[in-house]
Amino acid sequence: MWGRLQTDGIIYDIVDGEKKIQNIKLKNGDALDLEKKYKVATSDYLADGGDFFSEFQRGCNRRTSNIIIREAIMKTIIK
Repeated sequence: MWGRLQTDGIIYDIVDGEKKIQNIKLKNGDALDLEKKYKVATSDYLADGGDFFSEFQRGCNRRTSNIIIREAIMKTIIK
């Protein structure tokens, strides 16, 4: 079973029964440069390969913010 990653900043097409993505572009329409490094923000769960997103485990320079997602959401709601 495959999940669909929610993103902001990129657009892409899903093919092959939702197992592959193609035509990845940045939000401004530029093609994704496979030679360039990009910063990604995600949860520890996905960064550790949860929901079959093992690609995140190959990332480099991983940093942890120590922000609890639930608390960040509650702060936003309370504002």
